[in-house]
Amino acid sequence: MTKSAKFVDFFWEHDYIGTTGFECLCRLMKDGRTMCREVEEYFKQRAKAEANYCKALQSIFRSSEEKNGGTLSSAWQEVKHQTLKQANIHEEARETFQKILDDLSKFTEDQKQQTRSFEDRVKKSQTNKKSLYNRTLDLEKAYSVKCRDLDQAIAQLEQMSNSVTVTQKDVDRAKAKADKSRENMEQADIAYKTSLEHLERARQTWEVDMREACNGFQNLEEVRLFYLRDELWKGSNVDSQMCVDIDKSSEKIRCRLEGCDPGKDIEDFIGLNKTGSNPPSEIQYRSHFDERSHKKDENKRERPPQPTPQTAGRGRRGGREGMLHMVVLTRFYRQMSVYKPNTRTPAYPADSKLPSESSVNRLVLSTRRQRINRYHVLVCGTTGPLYKLFGK
Repeated sequence: MTKSAKFVDFFWEHDYIGTTGFECLCRLMKDGRTMCREVEEYFKQRAKAEANYCKALQSIFRSSEEKNGGTLSSAWQEVKHQTLKQANIHEEARETFQKILDDLSKFTEDQKQQTRSFEDRVKKSQTNKKSLYNRTLDLEKAYSVKCRDLDQAIAQLEQMSNSVTVTQKDVDRAKAKADKSRENMEQADIAYKTSLEHLERARQTWEVDMREACNGFQNLEEVRLFYLRDELWKGSNVDSQMCVDIDKSSEKIRCRLEGCDPGKDIEDFIGLNKTGSNPPSEIQYRSHFDERSHKKDENKRERPPQPTPQTAGRGRRGGREGMLHMVVLTRFYRQMSVYKPNTRTPAYPADSKLPSESSVNRLVLSTRRQRINRYHVLVCGTTGPLYKLFGK
């Protein structure tokens, strides 16, 4: 380290009561405290930033869900684990920055107290020196006035002593005035000399205090410079260590990602969740009329055998003709009635008069006859009272 110069050799001035050098040193110490506060604020903000970043990483870790299965899922779990570890790294950095901040705050306060002690001593001695200096100037002026008064009194006495026209009484009066002036001059001289002695002692005291202040200021400044350098160095080491630790954490993530096998993950997923190997077949077109005919055939196959209807007093019809009439009448007999007791819809409007039972029966019989004749024409090709075969 280069040997530095001394404050005590370069901050004096010719003005007896000048304070320029001392004020310059005080300004240096004030700037040093300002820089200490700026460094404190820097570490305070760094600690706050690390705390916020740590909380953000922890929040990210808590927000992600754990899912097992597959090599990539295992790597993802490692990423979350290392994220939490990096959050802890930033938490440790925050604690280190906070410790540096606390030590720096204490150091700054100590520097402030010591600087104030030196400043108060120098200012006190400087004020005393300035006061004595002004008093000495006043006494010097008074001494000069008394000396001039003595000179005038002596000159007047000599003039009157050499004059023949001046009486002895006037000469004695001038002599008394000269003696009084000499006495006043001697008192002023003693006061002036005494003031100079006091001023010199005050100056010596101020000089001692000034030298101590210069040495103390230089010592405090050197300590401050070395201390701030070391603290900032520690802060840089914290950043470097964080980078190293985070790089190690990232390397573990990279190693786990290198072991990922997408093909294996796909095979494992298929093995655990497969549902089938063939897709659904094409949907074919189905005609509505074909379906209706198909349903009729099914109903025909499922319908139990019907009893042969009896004729009205004519016995049974035999042969193919009887069978044909039986099939026709059996298939459509259920649709011949117009009055269905189970339906909820009334056959007539609600506000009309209901017909009598005989009228309903005649309406049913007429409708049955019409349907029977219609299907008789369709099957046999002739018209006739087919309904007479089965009675009314």
